[in-house]
Amino acid sequence: MPELPEVETVVRGLRDTIIGETIRRVQIQAPPASTVVAESL
Repeated sequence: MPELPEVETVVRGLRDTIIGETIRRVQIQAPPASTVVAESL
C-alpha cells in the first residue's frame, strides 16, 4: 500500500542521506493534533 503523498516526499528527500545510518534521536516540533477541552464546558 502506498504511503501518503507528504510521507513519500519526506522519504525521497531523506533516503540517500540516512541509508546505512542510525537515527539516535527524534525531536517533534509540532503542536499536539488535538486540544483537551475542560469537562465543565
